[in-house]
Amino acid sequence: MKRTLLSLLMVLTALSAIAAEPRHRDPNVNSVNREPMRSTFIVYPTTAKVRSGSAIDASPLYRSIDGEWRFLWLESVLTPNPANFAATNFDDSEWKTMPIPGMWELNGYGDPVYISHGWPWLNWADNTPPFPPKERNHKGLYRREIEVPAEWQGKQVYVHFGSVTSNITLWVNGHEVGYSEDSKLEAVFDITPYVKIGVKNTFTMEVHRWCDGTYFEDQDMWRMTGFARESYIYARDKRHIKDVKFVASLQNEYKDGVLDLTAEATKGVKALNLTLLDGSGKRVQSKSVAFADGKLSWRCVVKGVKAWSAEIPTLYTLVVEATDGKKCIEATAFDVGFRSVEIRNKQLLVNGKAVLIKGVNRHEMNPKNGYVLSKEDMENDIRTLKELNINAVRTCHYPDDPYWYDLCNRYGIYLASEADVETHGYGYGPQCLAKHEEYLHSHLERNQRMVLRGYNHPSIIVWSLGNEAGNGINFHKCYDWIKAYDKSRPTMYPMARLVRTANGNAVKSDPKVDYNSDIECPMYASPAICEKYIPLLERPFILSEYAHAMGNAMGGFYRYWDLVRKYPSFQGGFIWDFADQALEWRDPKDGKVYYRYGGCYNDFDAKHPGPMHCNGVVAATREWQPHAWEVKHQYQDIWTTDKDAQNGVVELYNENCFRNLSLYRLEWEVLADGVRKLSGNVENLNVQPQERKALQLGYKSADLAQLEGELILTLRYILKADYQLLKAGYEVAFNQITLRKGDIAKAYAAAATPAKGTQLTFEGRKVKGADFELEFCGMGYLTTYKLGGVPLLDEPLKPAFYRAMTENDWAVRAGKTTRMHYHSWKMWRTPYIQLDSFRIAKEGEQVVVRTKHRYSDVATVIEMTYKIDSRGTIVVSERMVPRRESFECLDILRYGVALAMPDSFDRIEFYGAGPHESYNDRTTGAPIGRYAQSVADQYCMTHVRPQESGAHSELRWWRITNAKGVGFEVVSDIYFMANAIPYPLSQIDKLDSDYRPHPVLLEKSGKTYVNIDMKQKGLDCVNTWGTIPPVEDRVLYKEQQFNFVLRPLR
Repeated sequence: MKRTLLSLLMVLTALSAIAAEPRHRDPNVNSVNREPMRSTFIVYPTTAKVRSGSAIDASPLYRSIDGEWRFLWLESVLTPNPANFAATNFDDSEWKTMPIPGMWELNGYGDPVYISHGWPWLNWADNTPPFPPKERNHKGLYRREIEVPAEWQGKQVYVHFGSVTSNITLWVNGHEVGYSEDSKLEAVFDITPYVKIGVKNTFTMEVHRWCDGTYFEDQDMWRMTGFARESYIYARDKRHIKDVKFVASLQNEYKDGVLDLTAEATKGVKALNLTLLDGSGKRVQSKSVAFADGKLSWRCVVKGVKAWSAEIPTLYTLVVEATDGKKCIEATAFDVGFRSVEIRNKQLLVNGKAVLIKGVNRHEMNPKNGYVLSKEDMENDIRTLKELNINAVRTCHYPDDPYWYDLCNRYGIYLASEADVETHGYGYGPQCLAKHEEYLHSHLERNQRMVLRGYNHPSIIVWSLGNEAGNGINFHKCYDWIKAYDKSRPTMYPMARLVRTANGNAVKSDPKVDYNSDIECPMYASPAICEKYIPLLERPFILSEYAHAMGNAMGGFYRYWDLVRKYPSFQGGFIWDFADQALEWRDPKDGKVYYRYGGCYNDFDAKHPGPMHCNGVVAATREWQPHAWEVKHQYQDIWTTDKDAQNGVVELYNENCFRNLSLYRLEWEVLADGVRKLSGNVENLNVQPQERKALQLGYKSADLAQLEGELILTLRYILKADYQLLKAGYEVAFNQITLRKGDIAKAYAAAATPAKGTQLTFEGRKVKGADFELEFCGMGYLTTYKLGGVPLLDEPLKPAFYRAMTENDWAVRAGKTTRMHYHSWKMWRTPYIQLDSFRIAKEGEQVVVRTKHRYSDVATVIEMTYKIDSRGTIVVSERMVPRRESFECLDILRYGVALAMPDSFDRIEFYGAGPHESYNDRTTGAPIGRYAQSVADQYCMTHVRPQESGAHSELRWWRITNAKGVGFEVVSDIYFMANAIPYPLSQIDKLDSDYRPHPVLLEKSGKTYVNIDMKQKGLDCVNTWGTIPPVEDRVLYKEQQFNFVLRPLR
């Protein structure tokens, strides 16, 4: 309470001092002489070469000013600028250079700072909004000479800066032009009075690391400074279009399109010639509309329009020609997508259909360039989204580059466009800035500028008011303004929730306080909580952030989508998040490439010490993380279920709302114990949107009767031809149907049945056969296993109950109600172990070894039994006997055995879920099959911080061999797990002194490290700050037994 009152007092005290501060410390002065925000469009001299979109390269009226600029970095805003530094004759030859776009911290000036919430100065300065610290508030001065083309004579000249963090003051030829804040939206200035045409002009800028606006930009991301996005100058006729706004909606049961357009122009523009073209360039409608007092409106009705959606992103082109009544003054063009967005019956509807939001949150981040993304970067991100079946993006937590919206219009991505407002570090209580009207201007202006800029984009279906900034009067007024200005879209704001969690239950909140969101969009609600929310909801339910994909994660992701497909009002969500935010760094000493995360730079700045910002479905490089396959599968749009699969009849469900399945063919195969026996194709899939349809594959039960073993039908849906950014042959979806279960017990019994033979002896702790030798050490562990003189073991086979913690495991230590699980797991890491008994005897055709080990720290006895036959086959039983009367352990991370082999055992083959790694709660995206792989490829190097990785689950059998095929096979009486990696546990275990904090530091030690597990704890995905998975995904501390066979391969 004291801390809250102190924070509130600091806010009020700071407000009283605002009037005496300069503009970069005044929240009511966010711009000086900045042009009003308008829709994004590029102008051309005529309609001859006009293009829609934000690209400037085709218009002669634009010139890029990107490139190297002279640059002077100053320690703080307290450091005086050089005298007359903006003058044309100032000598800047001693200054260094800085690229635009480019971030200071990635070009040798300061370090990037990562903090999940709060501000970079937290280690050494107080929060005193709106005032950022003056100390260490670095300042950068830029200078460059820019020639304004002679052919621009008589025109108005503007300069456009796409994104500047945190603010910009501009001088041209020594004259101060203006000032701007708001790091993620463009600053445009009219520089006509200051430039000279046909000659070089001196442009000078001053940028601060922080300003008062920084308090509104407390996003969970790297904090950096400088220019991002494009910067350019451009020319306009003095008579020009000021803005064009339109809503392209649907009517008459979504069959006809309606274009409602308004426009404004300066004096001298008499009319707009408006032409609507279809995708082939054919004219649909055209009209000349005259201005009255600088304004006009036009309504265009298109019968039988082709609607826009993420599935079928049909675009029309609107060509706009401004005339003086006789000739063209300038022209521009817009992408037009006819679509309607509405909320009805607690569902978000696009074109009348309740679409599913298969979304991600996406930051603008490049591992080499920080905030700077090229057009190719953005195109590659779109391609990756399409590959992963992702159809929606929340532009966390700010409006994106204009080109991103162009791409989403063109290729079909639903967007929740979010305002650049987050004050997370100030919490959500009385002190949060949303509750103080003194900060209304910044809240409202940032929302208004977002809407004014993005209004025409069909891909934007929802406006998001901001992120994690509390709720109060300022957001109420943002909501009210947006709803009054744009009646064509709903809004969302995760802090305005009508249903909240209290003591594990869902309860309703005050609708007078939290009315300002049209969508219920909480963060990180578990599947169990989601199901409690749903009966209380009066809005569509879409998770603004969920399935925290940090490290080796996304376990149990399928549970969310089971609920989405069960409850109509639950329409999906946005995974946190799309790509890791790690920054690439090459060590100049050895050339090794690191991917840095929080805490990797210096010990002075505030930091979140760890990769809390590396939560990607894909890595920073855009390589797929292992859990990407799970996302792809759960987000797929084609589903197949058993109708009468024994006779080749399946049911297809087309989950799309608008697109049929004509783009795809079905390839199917029947696997018998993992080997293809029957197969075929269905080239023409005549299945309409939302339709369920039976399909005959062409085999009968009699065909299956001739096959032996486990039978699995695999169905894959393949692109028949290139489509958008995906190539022909790409698999968009798969399903498997079990036709006949394998008899695991029978297979295990066969493997465990001892061979008859007389060449089996033991002496002491050694066991010998005709061509094998085993030995147990003084502690009772199997230390020697040789086949034909070839050693299979390099380290003993031991019981194993601990794994290198994943990020989700590690985070449990901070959970108020879950940290006891962490302590439970940790106790199994290095328990005190005593050998209570060791017995060896000949029993029938086998030599049997029985051991008992007492784990004193955890009051447990582990009984191991090894039954060895004349082939060298070992039947292993591992039994846990808890002593609950003396110790109450909650659960453990794994149950199995660990061993090491020489690194010549470098290849594995298995029959189970694959080909990528899988865990017991992350298998739906891993089809059952037979796979052959190398040990070198098992460990996932894309996790920025080493942790548990490389396991395979649902195994029927698993083999590890050397190049000559020597090794062993594992079978069990249950589906089990196994993995083999070239790195020891010590290097990937955060608790070990030998831990390597970056994958590039991992070193092979000449061994292959093997784990064979009955089960591991699930990976979970709810969050990474203290949740544990449901009980069915945990390894409980109880009496249990794991049976498996090590069968030698010669």
